[in-house]
Amino acid sequence: MIGFRNAKNLADAIAALTDLPHWRPVCGGTDLLVQVSMGRSHAAGFVDIWGSLPRHIEARGKVIHIGAGTTCSDVAHSPLIRELLPPLWEAARTMGSPLIRNRATLGGNIGNASPAADMVAAMVVEETRAIVRGASGDRTVPLTKLMLGPGKTKLAPGELVVELMVPKPSSSTYCRFDKLGFRKAQVIAAVNFAIRVTGKNGGIDDIRISWGSVAPTAVRSHTIEDMLRGVALTEHSIDEAVAAVSNDISPIDDHRGSAAYRLAVARSFLRRALEECATWLSS
Repeated sequence: MIGFRNAKNLADAIAALTDLPHWRPVCGGTDLLVQVSMGRSHAAGFVDIWGSLPRHIEARGKVIHIGAGTTCSDVAHSPLIRELLPPLWEAARTMGSPLIRNRATLGGNIGNASPAADMVAAMVVEETRAIVRGASGDRTVPLTKLMLGPGKTKLAPGELVVELMVPKPSSSTYCRFDKLGFRKAQVIAAVNFAIRVTGKNGGIDDIRISWGSVAPTAVRSHTIEDMLRGVALTEHSIDEAVAAVSNDISPIDDHRGSAAYRLAVARSFLRRALEECATWLSS
């Protein structure tokens, strides 16, 4: 029989998960319950941490702090996120259904470590860092270093993501978030994509690109970023960047699409964004 207990608070949750290393935390449970019903979860039990994690969205100096218990609905309804982090706002607004958005949390999205998670790709492009808390205290980890593969993270037994820290972006940037799935609602992306660019006079000062559902985890597109940083966006430089997409992603064939199809979609997303960005840089 699968065990279950409610955590009284964050300290109680950490203590329980430390003492019960084969148990898993459950917060919103929007994906975990599906895994259980399909026999894909092998946890001995679950510790309910809903209400135990911090739930806030605050700008403090040059950093935006988001509690790990913050739901996707909280993000989608936040004027601060909509103004400063449009890719994350768009990912939250279009994720799942209203019922799922009301339960799914940012911490749960990270702990679940799905390569297709829209919210994670949108956080990766913002260079998000996670505050991880365990019995021995806190540590700060870049989000890209925390996830190892589908369903796998560097979280030790008893550790929980408690807060996310996002650098406040420049007031003048180009950014967008895109995803492609095969339904009009409750889409699990075959490809998702986020980009943020700063620059002026037609040239790029800095660029960040992230991908989801095209590698074992959400990934940054470092090859293309290095190619375009300090470069003017021209037809030639855009063509070169689009051709280099295959250097940064490793899509697979599955029921959501073939590797070749995912690569074609990724190239289309990047071309559209860079052409739009070129117009923005020249305005």
